[in-house]
Amino acid sequence: RLDFTFIRDLGGYQFSFGIFDRSAVSADPVADRQAWALQALGSATVVFDNREISIGATTSIDVAAGAELGLFLIPNDTLAAVLADPSAFYGGSRPDPLFSVSDANPGSFDQMLSFESGGLHTFAFEDLTRAASSDQDFNDLIVTMTATPDPGELSIQTEAVPEPSGLALVLLAGLGLAWTRVRSLT
Repeated sequence: RLDFTFIRDLGGYQFSFGIFDRSAVSADPVADRQAWALQALGSATVVFDNREISIGATTSIDVAAGAELGLFLIPNDTLAAVLADPSAFYGGSRPDPLFSVSDANPGSFDQMLSFESGGLHTFAFEDLTRAASSDQDFNDLIVTMTATPDPGELSIQTEAVPEPSGLALVLLAGLGLAWTRVRSLT
């Protein structure tokens, strides 16, 4: 389970933010950026649309353990609009979707910074393409995420611990060697 919290929005755009399954994407993000984006967004889940929520909102999404996910931001539009008319974005008049995968962004620039501390992941997006007139402040959307494993999927690793009687024998042998060493020095 991924728990997302909408922390800050200092961007000038309304947005859609979400996750996508990276294993669903086979196109090359440099050679065919639009095909890559459509494959990514075709497997996407919207986490937040700030037309519908406000700062402090939280959303939980269940994903399969081990899934490789990417993040996206659609400045000033929606996922449905991109999927319905990609040409309005790629080569059109609307801003291209932006991704956590740098090569999928205009100019192959990073559009997102990520930080992790104690299991809390923070993602900070720049909502203007850095290939053009970006202010490069990376404070246009800030979201945190924590991951909680499903109790049914927890794996607990254990180490063999010597039995008390075995541990006692090891300790006695060590003491015996130490005593013998002390006696030989006197």
